[in-house]
Amino acid sequence: MQKETAVEKAILQTRRGNFRRALSIFEEDGCHRDDPLATSYYALALSVVRKEYEGALSLSIWAAKKEFYNPEIYLNIGKICLLMGRKDLAFRAFKKGLRIDKTHKGIISQLKKLGIRRAPAIPQLPRRHILNKIVGRLIHELKKIRRGTHPQGGSGADF
Repeated sequence: MQKETAVEKAILQTRRGNFRRALSIFEEDGCHRDDPLATSYYALALSVVRKEYEGALSLSIWAAKKEFYNPEIYLNIGKICLLMGRKDLAFRAFKKGLRIDKTHKGIISQLKKLGIRRAPAIPQLPRRHILNKIVGRLIHELKKIRRGTHPQGGSGADF
């Protein structure tokens, strides 16, 4: 029973953003070892406090394999990926979590923070391809002109 309360306390501290405190609870009691959800929260705290991203990601992936049906684990994986600077992986983790629970508020909130990207202008090419960048910028500028928000045009008056 004491381990369960330590797990709950550490998870609560992590959710509140008290990562150092959570990490010390997790490591003092070793309470995360047999609990995939707790392991994912431990991994998140580890990545925030010690910046051990690769180890944290490995722990979270282990947790996801054990509890593949738990969207909270995918939320934590996504947060770790964001800390690593890997928005693409974070987005995939969040989407996987949403497939499990379409109404998960934490995941929806993270996706809103990321913003929604349009499909590449030329879908056959990678998003980072120079042609996609050029055509995408051109389309964006043309849309601004149509809406009348472009600084050089769209109002119909040239004086």
